[in-house]
Amino acid sequence: MYTRKLTAILLFAAMLATLSCGEAAPVQTDTSAADTDTTTAAETGEYTVPDVDYGGAEFVILEQDTNQYNNWICQKYYSIVAEEENGDPINDAMYRTVRQTEEELNVDITYQISQKRLEEMRKMVLAQDDEYDLITHNNAGTISAEEGLAVDFGSIDTIDLSASWWQQNAVESFTLNGQVKALIGDITPQTYFAPIMFFFNKAVAEEFKLGNLYDLVRSGDWTLAKAYEMSRTVAADLNGDNKMDENDRYGTALQDTLVTDLLIGGGGRFAVQNNDGGIDLVLNNERNASIIADAVTFIRDDNVNCRAQLYTNKSWKNVFAHLHIPMFKNNQLLFNFNQLLITFELRSMDADFGVIPMPKYDKEQAEYFTPISLSWAEFISIPTTNQELDMAGHVLDSLGYYGQQYVTPAFIDITVKDKSLRDEDSVEMLELIMGNVVYDLGVVYDWGSLRSGVNGLGGSNKPNGFASMYASKEKSALAGIEQTLELLAEE
Repeated sequence: MYTRKLTAILLFAAMLATLSCGEAAPVQTDTSAADTDTTTAAETGEYTVPDVDYGGAEFVILEQDTNQYNNWICQKYYSIVAEEENGDPINDAMYRTVRQTEEELNVDITYQISQKRLEEMRKMVLAQDDEYDLITHNNAGTISAEEGLAVDFGSIDTIDLSASWWQQNAVESFTLNGQVKALIGDITPQTYFAPIMFFFNKAVAEEFKLGNLYDLVRSGDWTLAKAYEMSRTVAADLNGDNKMDENDRYGTALQDTLVTDLLIGGGGRFAVQNNDGGIDLVLNNERNASIIADAVTFIRDDNVNCRAQLYTNKSWKNVFAHLHIPMFKNNQLLFNFNQLLITFELRSMDADFGVIPMPKYDKEQAEYFTPISLSWAEFISIPTTNQELDMAGHVLDSLGYYGQQYVTPAFIDITVKDKSLRDEDSVEMLELIMGNVVYDLGVVYDWGSLRSGVNGLGGSNKPNGFASMYASKEKSALAGIEQTLELLAEE
């Protein structure tokens, strides 16, 4: 039985061992490594198959229409349900997860897709329709805060919220007034694609004799200032045309809206729960203002960093996939500031690459922290029109458990078949990255549009604009918090 941390570490380390080797690994068609005795799996560890029979009842999931993400390889794993086996080890593990749940509980799991899942959920609840039993989404704050929209998972006796297949830091963060209406965990494969980190090109680092970046992390000296310093060191007008563009070399590939992520990585927070069950705004302090100012300065140095917004109106449909990734592969970038999902795009990279956590703000900061992309982190919620909550709890725990047992090992045992994981540095860095994933309530709920306001400082290039921005939004943020807590108290 994998523990939550070990599962994540092994998964990420395995992916890196495969993807950073500079050779595209062919898709394995031999799935024998995954053909374990599923009965044994079910009878050991923390999960026991419930003694129930739902008589072939349909369980319908509303999922994301991934056509809008058609630039990314990982989109083919962006679903809970795989329709059939196709020789892809990850897909086939997803298929087996669903099939085993169906067989053991005697249910029929189907899905529909939509690019407007939140709107669909609202319409369904308003009409008192029970068309969908489960919604996957990236609107945890909105869905949790709207009265009568989602079920409190804590009210469902058949789901184990303490189980390792649910991310426990998220369960803790999203439990407000004793209720938790959004979950994230092994049930959704794309959970692993959302953590944000720094990828680094080892060839560029070696060319400029930047030293061992892993040791820099270990010493606690990996800071925002150091990232900026290294980025300045490598940036150069390669063709000598006196302008920086896609033909040159940059320090870091990034975008305007990463101010919040640098703030979280630097130990800053928007909101925290207090001992009385309330929520305190903690954003407005001198240290956070300093982090934000330095983050904006770093992001907006267009002579040093390749900022996506400079290229969005040019010939690239997706700047991150079609410009930043090729530049990283071509040794035109030292760092790529992005989510784990880009590892799938780096299979053909000649140069080796590594990952390190988000930089601290300063050396005095005790720990490294990992923000997540709210665009890619997939949560699940149950609409209040669901009339079969016992069945829902059984289905979700089963999907979560078998997702942990089958889908994760598919990355490790099949995708990395016959490869030895010897990069202890990567394992250590990934433990740091995954050990401190932060689900900040103020980021997720965006009360008073504070998160949007912080990121907007990057877009408007106002490193010293925090004080006025905060003053304009504080009242609205406090009112939003009060409204959220009042709504939860009434339910």
